Amino acid sequence: SAYNAAIGGAHRVEVCSSLLEGGLTPSIGLVLQILQICVPRKIEVHVMIRPRCGDFLYTEQEMQVMLTDIEHIIAIKRKHANYAHHLKGIVSGFLDKNGDVHTTHLQRCLDKIRNTGLQFTFHRAIDMSNDIMRAL
Repeated sequence: SAYNAAIGGAHRVEVCSSLLEGGLTPSIGLVLQILQICVPRKIEVHVMIRPRCGDFLYTEQEMQVMLTDIEHIIAIKRKHANYAHHLKGIVSGFLDKNGDVHTTHLQRCLDKIRNTGLQFTFHRAIDMSNDIMRAL
């Protein structure tokens, strides 16, 4: 939990739901609750964007869901000035049918967060890639 991370001295948390399934996109309510815990303690918050468990090969419809979820995170950053400084990034990842990084999906997410102050972290999908060194 974010509270335990704060007590333990964490400097950054990654917010997700369904951790047992590898982490899925959290609800906006959960993101706001985590920010309420982390902001007073100066802990960076990064939000997982992953619409389902399983592989990291996403359909166009799933990609649209992910982009909409990112828009909601951007809206929190813009609407809640007191959270903006600590809401630091998006955590996600995409592979194509060959197990390579899906550069088109990645670019779409990077374009979405451009000029928002949000960082992008490519998550554990990289571990599932066909060639991790080429993916890097």
